[in-house]
Amino acid sequence: MRRIFFIKPLVEKMRSSDPPFVTFRRQRKSGLYMVCSGGRFHPREEGIVIKVWRSAVVSTSELTDQDARDAGLSGLEELFGLFRKWYGEVPAKMFKNWFVVLQPEELESQSPRLLERKVGAGCLL
Repeated sequence: MRRIFFIKPLVEKMRSSDPPFVTFRRQRKSGLYMVCSGGRFHPREEGIVIKVWRSAVVSTSELTDQDARDAGLSGLEELFGLFRKWYGEVPAKMFKNWFVVLQPEELESQSPRLLERKVGAGCLL
């Protein structure tokens, strides 16, 4: 299973009854991902698996505050601030990836061996 990294405040929101359902990335995402926090060299498995079910290219100039709230952020300024932090700029185009947080029983129905697989660099479910 592939890893996907989120900042800690978003990980906590994923555990809530009203989790975010969109993530903006430079690459198209699809399928199952183990949610990790931290960095690539020191990943921290968070015990959350998401399923990305749709992806589309969007122009960042057309994003709204609602898009940012769908991603679990307070507004567009926060979203653009994170883009600048991670990418050094606000990219002209991004992939908007829609996802759902899977429950343990849903994971078992996806693949019986899914829970047994290691997720690179020490991330385990």
